[in-house]
Amino acid sequence: MDVALGKIDSLDINWGESTILLWYRLLNCGFRLPASAGTDCFLNRIRSRLPGSDRAYVKIDNGFSYAAWIRNLKVGRSFVTSGPLLEFQVDGKFLGENIQLSVPGTVSARGSVSSQSPLDRVELVYNGTIVGTGKLSTDRLTGTLEQTTPIGRSGWVCFRANTQDGTLAHTSPIYVTVAGKPTASRDDAQYFLQWIDRLEAKLNERSRIPSPALRTHVEGQLSAAREAYRKIAAQESGPGK
Repeated sequence: MDVALGKIDSLDINWGESTILLWYRLLNCGFRLPASAGTDCFLNRIRSRLPGSDRAYVKIDNGFSYAAWIRNLKVGRSFVTSGPLLEFQVDGKFLGENIQLSVPGTVSARGSVSSQSPLDRVELVYNGTIVGTGKLSTDRLTGTLEQTTPIGRSGWVCFRANTQDGTLAHTSPIYVTVAGKPTASRDDAQYFLQWIDRLEAKLNERSRIPSPALRTHVEGQLSAAREAYRKIAAQESGPGK
């Protein structure tokens, strides 16, 4: 709901494959949602990561400042990692940028990764589907990917790497617009519509909204988020293959 209502600037994706797959669904709905990460929550009832073990790197030009870091994170010039370091571009475009194709065609992706621990795999992802696997060096501490990839529908392309000991690195997307059409997936929009239905059912079951005015506010947010996902479902661009 917060994404649909425009309240989210980025999403921490460093909490495992389930979080990444959820992020892919949001990207497939057309939300330009950069990747971020952090280890800012430490609880004594679960096993927590070490401070600073999950990081977000943001490309900044013309000197570092906090304002520049935030600005460039919002536009998607980021990658997140718990170990490996990534570089990635598609058709000369960098993270967060957009490629315009007048008709379905191909793009040329180039990525590289370096790691202190042996790599397991490096992969190219298009609209949530793995469409390419990079080559690893003999010692498995570096990897490269150079690939021409068919693009049939508007969407996004990412580069990611996993190590043998479970660390992960993942770029924010580079976006591709085909024939001016938006990125939109009916299946993924329906997934979030069902999520909102479950949330509303729980709210009604618990019945703990403290006032009529707040209930009206909550109902308005539910309705606005539903409408956003219904519009996305109606556009049906879908994840390209």
